[in-house]
Amino acid sequence: MSSSKGYRLTASTGIHKGDREYQQDQIALIAHPRVNGCVLEFGRKIWAPQNERDGVETYSALLGPQRAVRVWLAICGFAWVLLSIVGYMAGAFVVALLLGLVALVAMIAVGVNFLRNPTPKEQRRLDTAAGLWVFACYAIAGFSPFLGQVVA
Repeated sequence: MSSSKGYRLTASTGIHKGDREYQQDQIALIAHPRVNGCVLEFGRKIWAPQNERDGVETYSALLGPQRAVRVWLAICGFAWVLLSIVGYMAGAFVVALLLGLVALVAMIAVGVNFLRNPTPKEQRRLDTAAGLWVFACYAIAGFSPFLGQVVA
């Protein structure tokens, strides 16, 4: 009789969560940049209707401008939630939550402006806002622990 060991393979992000205290935050820190990548990807591929071209795949052509912007805003909202979690893990939850909320409100304003007036000018603003969102998220995640100590 041979003994065989059963193995179970579980994969999601390719990183083991770990059993030590310092390893517990790795999942959230890895998920946050990936979501920000989606904010960039969607933001740069939402085009004004007059800029759409045959053969160029954009989310605004695939989903329609209204739905594409709504999906982009939902991704921004999810990134804000993850940013708040990162702030919590860094001991600066309130700072990350509030600064991220300010940035999220700015993204909502840009998205609503594009929905009301989907012009090339608003398209460029949306694209720029997506890049600024990512910059803001990294700045908030990096500086919120310091700001939390200054404020406290």
